[in-house]
This record gives sequence, C-alpha cells and structure tokens, in this order.
Amino acid sequence: MNKRGFLRIIEAVVAIVIIISVMFVYFNKQKAQIDEDYTERAVEILEEMSRNVTLREIVIDYNANSGDPIPLPIENFVQSRIFENFLDTEIRICEVDSSCGKKEFVDAEVFSAERTISSTIYRYEPKKVRLFIWRNP
Repeated sequence: MNKRGFLRIIEAVVAIVIIISVMFVYFNKQKAQIDEDYTERAVEILEEMSRNVTLREIVIDYNANSGDPIPLPIENFVQSRIFENFLDTEIRICEVDSSCGKKEFVDAEVFSAERTISSTIYRYEPKKVRLFIWRNP
C-alpha cells in the first residue's frame, strides 16, 4: 500500500479548504463595508422637521436669496439626529422653483432628500429644504 500518495491528497484537500475559507471571510468583510444608503434617514429627518411648528416658522422666515447661513436651530436639529461621527451634512433652504444643489463639491457618495415646507398657520411662503449626507473622507 502506498500511504504516501493518500496523505498528499489529504494535504491538498485541506489546503484548498483553508484557501476557500480565507477567501470567504475576506469577501464577507468587504461586503459588510459597503456604505449604507442614508437617503431614508434624510427623508425621516426632514419629515420630522416639517412636523415641528417652530422649525417650520424658521424655514418660512428664512430669506433663501440672502446668502445668510442656515439658522442655528435647524443646524442643531439635524446634527442631533445624525449620531455617527463619520457623517457630514449640509442643509439648504431654497425657493421652491430652484434646483437647491450642494454648495461645494465633495469627493464622496452624497445622499440627499428634499422636503417642501409650504406654510405656517398665518403665512404661505413655500420653501424647499434639502439635506445632504455623506461620509467624511
């Protein structure tokens, strides 16, 4: 009997199993690192903002053509809803008929959502609020 040939076959099978196991673990880790889609979270934040009477009034009062910074209560509201430190955001308040794009180029995948806030109890001056979310580089 040639036990040496049988042992070589067993060694080859074990080596193949080890290589396939390492490749399987490696590809699963890479699949887990794929970015999450933050669009749904942006929609939820804007929906919650639209239900808040105080924030609605701030949005309606904001002059979209002035170039003023976004009011601090709105910035604080959005930041309080983004828990991950690796995410950046930008909020834009524009007229309804404008494109309301991002101010600066970001070399990352950017997720966005928009919501029209049309009025308060006393005024009808619709504005578009757009939220951009992306991972820090």
